Amino acid sequence: MKTVSIGSHSLAYTEVSPPQPRANVLFLSWLGGSRLGWSSVVDDIGQDYRALAPDHRDTGDSDAFSDAYTVADLADDAAAFLTALGAAPAFVVGLSLGGMVAQHLALRHPNLVRGLVLVATTPGGAASTPAGERGRAALFLPAELEAGERARQALALMSDEQPAGARPRRLRGGRDPCPQAPAEHREL
Repeated sequence: MKTVSIGSHSLAYTEVSPPQPRANVLFLSWLGGSRLGWSSVVDDIGQDYRALAPDHRDTGDSDAFSDAYTVADLADDAAAFLTALGAAPAFVVGLSLGGMVAQHLALRHPNLVRGLVLVATTPGGAASTPAGERGRAALFLPAELEAGERARQALALMSDEQPAGARPRRLRGGRDPCPQAPAEHREL
């Protein structure tokens, strides 16, 4: 485990990178999740890219916090993290709360963000859809679970329940429901 000081606190993080990475990729965790939930993804992406996964403040192995803080504060932490490690600009992948943090990061510090990948998230606010039963259950897993197992269980609860073979490959008329992204969107 590595740590980096940002302001008055430290963030724990995982880093996997080849000697000459193609780009930087920052992975931001969900509410109550830790960097360990990204382990297999970071290991895979880190073969070609500098893959970074920090624990947000108050989670995993990062410093505990007694004061109140906001999603914007977490975005500022992510900005300070990228800056401290010389990892900007970065593609930012955010899952759930991590996606909310990623959006704030892009709005507050656009020079640090090369692109966003937002997964199962919301911009927040009064018009957003509240978490479903499985999402809420992921927030209340037993505290005594080992951090990696807690992250795996939370991710499983927040993942799509649809079996892999159930998704249609083509719509009527032969159109692919998920066509290949245009070249300008395939930088990663």
